[in-house]
Amino acid sequence: MMGGDGMKDATELIANAGGATEGMYATSLGPMPETVDAAQLFLQEYIAKYKETSLFTAQSYEAATIMMDAVVAAAANADGHPTRADVNDASPPPTRPASWASRSRSPSRAT
Repeated sequence: MMGGDGMKDATELIANAGGATEGMYATSLGPMPETVDAAQLFLQEYIAKYKETSLFTAQSYEAATIMMDAVVAAAANADGHPTRADVNDASPPPTRPASWASRSRSPSRAT
């Protein structure tokens, strides 16, 4: 059996299944950024600039940053007029996301 984020709740599915979940796969959003020490500076800067966060703030910010970096790189290589293919070529290969601690761009420095 395989399921989405809502199936991972130990107090609901796993505890009530009586062992039937052994070997089951479920996705998870990951830890809440508020509980990750390396995310604290990111959150402080984000809240200072945008006043609020949401469940997907960190993931959305990371995805937008990757996309903007690809557009900027493609534009630099295409005299300021990149095509979709140029942006795709400038995009990094799929990989594990960078940690919050290693991001070169933070909300306070974003343009």
